[in-house]
Amino acid sequence: MISEILTAFFYSVLSISILLCYRAGKILNLSFASFLTLGAYLSAFNPLFSIPLGAFAGYFLHFATKKLSIAKSTIFSLGFAIAIEEMLRILFRTQYLLIPLERVTVLGESLVRFHLFSGLISLFFLVAYFSYLLSKSSAVLRIVEENYEISEIYGVKTEKIRAIVLTTTSSTVCLLGSFQHSGIVYPTIGWHFLIFAVIIATIANSIPQRYFACVILAPVISWLTKLF
Repeated sequence: MISEILTAFFYSVLSISILLCYRAGKILNLSFASFLTLGAYLSAFNPLFSIPLGAFAGYFLHFATKKLSIAKSTIFSLGFAIAIEEMLRILFRTQYLLIPLERVTVLGESLVRFHLFSGLISLFFLVAYFSYLLSKSSAVLRIVEENYEISEIYGVKTEKIRAIVLTTTSSTVCLLGSFQHSGIVYPTIGWHFLIFAVIIATIANSIPQRYFACVILAPVISWLTKLF
């Protein structure tokens, strides 16, 4: 039961990150798949490396796509994802990387230590994000989400907000990738997670309270992942 809750937290954060990039950053960030993979590979050394590298990758993506349309930005993010995967293949020169995993017992349930860390980090992100979302400071973000062009006319620094969104979410996703894997890491491992998170984000985007909907839908979708 605890394992399912932790997985739901992870999918909540990933789907919220996708939705946030799409609505505030005007990009369907397919690079998240490879950011997860990058984090998984970095866990063989030090998971904390994923924070600056994820942030750098996110800012590069922002810089490279800030003048592009949503469609072109999304295509670029796919190309960027493939480039990262190929880079990992070249650097590690192996199709599969085995990373030993330790288990811990929490309330009588045996859990993978990395998955526990992933769940706790995800929970921290959710608390921090929804605290921000319920504050008055989130008004600027809501304006940018609703109408990007008009926000610029009224002096909102949309490019700065986009940079923060892409950098923060990319760093977070890369960090989660360091802990969410099963111990067998390969270049395309992130796509499995991304596909289900996109499903959550797509459904949630049609619901008024979209970010809360991600949290509600995540347990259902995470349960479905066991069937595939």
